[in-house]
Amino acid sequence: MNIPAHGEPHPEPNDMQISYVVGEGLRQLSDVNAKADRGIKLVEVWNAGGAVAILSFMGAVPEMRQSCPAVIALFAFLSGILAIAITIALSYERARIAYERFSRRVASYYRREIGYADLWVEDFSKRVLMIPTIFAYLSLLGALIGTAAGLVAVLR
Repeated sequence: MNIPAHGEPHPEPNDMQISYVVGEGLRQLSDVNAKADRGIKLVEVWNAGGAVAILSFMGAVPEMRQSCPAVIALFAFLSGILAIAITIALSYERARIAYERFSRRVASYYRREIGYADLWVEDFSKRVLMIPTIFAYLSLLGALIGTAAGLVAVLR
């Protein structure tokens, strides 16, 4: 097999190679998404469970309703729930758009309208990719702050 030197143009791959590369790319993306989904679910349950626990304490112990740490914990957990909901919505929309764009490029490749290199054009700027990640970390921060403030409120 003749491998081109660095900087030389690569030959166009055949359809079987394209199918393999596309399939491998989708499999790897699916694996990464599954791991991210588990993390998102963990933070989602953590925030929701924390909010329920704080509300339960506030309902059972009237003094807790006036407790600043309890109110901070509740606000942090509810903010975390909102942030994770935004993360899920933005991630879904980003994946949908990427899938549609990639599908159009694959179809264009098979119609011989674009070359192999054009198949892998980046769809998103770094800024767009970071927005759901920022909200995910904000949700995690909400869970951590809520947990710390809830512990302070309960252990007072």
